[in-house]
Amino acid sequence: MRHVILFAIPIALAACTTDDGYRSAQAEEARAEVQERLVGYTPAGTRNCLPGRSQASTRVYADGTILVRQGGNLYGQNLGPSCASASDVHTALVTEGTFGSMCSGTIARVVDSSTGMFRGSCSLGEWTEYEKVEDADEAS
Repeated sequence: MRHVILFAIPIALAACTTDDGYRSAQAEEARAEVQERLVGYTPAGTRNCLPGRSQASTRVYADGTILVRQGGNLYGQNLGPSCASASDVHTALVTEGTFGSMCSGTIARVVDSSTGMFRGSCSLGEWTEYEKVEDADEAS
């Protein structure tokens, strides 16, 4: 029986390594997607809160980055690995705030939308505001 246990340890470690490699590849792909999405935008400062989200579109990426589009601007931050699972199709990022605002210090929970099961949580930080850069051709 001792041989079975010793044999099982390397298999378990290999499974963890493969899973970590898969997650790392997903995070790397997500970082590239975020960079592509920010082409044509420039950082314009930070905000503690975003106003109500009635006219916003939100996307969470596999590396934990969240981008919120309101009007012509984008707002973003990295939520960290504990909320990265909010990028999954069957999850929702749930926040509780005044009139739908998302402020620094607000706790965000990741909930499986099909089962209602809790999958993680994180605290929101400051939002980086990104403004659309005008083309030199358009400005003239």
